[in-house]
Amino acid sequence: MKPLIAAACAAAVLSAGAAQAQSRDANSAQDIADMQCMATFALIGASGDSDVQVMAGMALLYHLGRLEGRAPRVNWLQRFETWMRNLGDDKIMAEVAAHEQRCLDDFGRKSDELGRSGERMSNGA
Repeated sequence: MKPLIAAACAAAVLSAGAAQAQSRDANSAQDIADMQCMATFALIGASGDSDVQVMAGMALLYHLGRLEGRAPRVNWLQRFETWMRNLGDDKIMAEVAAHEQRCLDDFGRKSDELGRSGERMSNGA
C-alpha cells in the first residue's frame, strides 16, 4: 500500500510541475509589464552616466526578480531577449515611451518603501 501512495504522490507532484510549466508558455499581462520596465531601464542605463547606470541596473534586476518570483522555472532572460527581438527596434522605443513613467513611478515607490523600512530598522522600531 505504501508504494502505491508514494507513486500517487510522485505522479501528482510531476503533473503539477508540468501544469505549471504549460501555464507559463504565454506571458501574462504582468509579465509583459515587467518586461516593458526591463526594456525601459536597459535603455536608460545605456544612455546615462555611472550613477544612472547603477539605478537602472537595480531597477532592471527588481523587475527580473518579480518575473522569477512568479515563475522560477522560466528562463526569463531568454524570454526577455526573445520578446525584445520579436518587437524590433521601432516597437521597443514605442514601448519604452509608453511605459517609462509607469516604470519609473513603480520603482520609485518601491525604493521609497525600502528606504522607510531601513529607517524603521535603524530606529529600532
